[in-house]
Amino acid sequence: LAVDRLRDEYLSNTTRDDAEARRLENSRRLWTQLSDSLEAAETLLEGPTGQLAFGGSTLLIRGQWGTGKTHLLCDMSRTLSAHGHPVLLAMAQQIPRGMDPLDAVAVNSGVAPTGTDLLTTLDNLGAQLGRRALIVVDAVNEGDRGAWQAAMEPLLRALRRYPNVRLVLSCRSPFDDLIFSKATSRSLVRYEHFGWEDYGFDAQIAFFAYYGLSAPPVPLLVAEFSRPLFLKLFCEAIRRKAKSTQQRAIRELAAGQKSMTYLLEHFVREVGRGAAADFGLKDMSIWKLFKGDSHGDGVGNQGADVLE
Repeated sequence: LAVDRLRDEYLSNTTRDDAEARRLENSRRLWTQLSDSLEAAETLLEGPTGQLAFGGSTLLIRGQWGTGKTHLLCDMSRTLSAHGHPVLLAMAQQIPRGMDPLDAVAVNSGVAPTGTDLLTTLDNLGAQLGRRALIVVDAVNEGDRGAWQAAMEPLLRALRRYPNVRLVLSCRSPFDDLIFSKATSRSLVRYEHFGWEDYGFDAQIAFFAYYGLSAPPVPLLVAEFSRPLFLKLFCEAIRRKAKSTQQRAIRELAAGQKSMTYLLEHFVREVGRGAAADFGLKDMSIWKLFKGDSHGDGVGNQGADVLE
């Protein structure tokens, strides 16, 4: 309102001398800067940062496949650890199933025998260091979903007794709707991770340069090209082609003439080569099994057992 009044006063007083006009314009500019600063502060306080700073105990990071949630959590954990925060990072698919998830994190980490002991240990450590301790669990959708669903409400209640501990979870959408109830969701600070949606062309240029590929002449506007995992698979598949066919392959994939199946098949072939070598099978044995040829040359029963 102050900005509007100053602007109206400035525009209506055409008879004022230049010095007075400059004074009004400077005042208007300062009020505009203050207004912008207050708006930025309001956005920060009402967003995930403010919610976590003033009472929120659990952050849920959700997003589509391949948007870089795991890399985000790993980078966040490394940065916070470097600044003195105690951080325990766990991958949900690697912790034991069939038990309370926090107990499973505690046992798997070797830090404490139970989840309660883990919270107590981290809370005491955070108090000593003057830093909040974090338990970070990536991809809960790849863990024991039923156990996480059953454990969330009592876990959120327990966290209220440990002011120096924060919990950070990531989950691939839409699996969060299956794991977190409506009541639980209201107690979570939620953050949507979109990958490089707003920096898609910059990400494409960076990935293409890293893999030694010619940058596309125009931005690739397919949504998947803003996802780090897709770009990685895409570039690894293209770089193995002859230089003369790389640009054509890029155009075909970008135009939809070749589908995601092409990239997934490339991924299976590459991983399959390593698995075949580990088990003494022929180079393309795993690929033949995935394509349904369980009796292909050099595969046989041994290859079927490997696949199982």
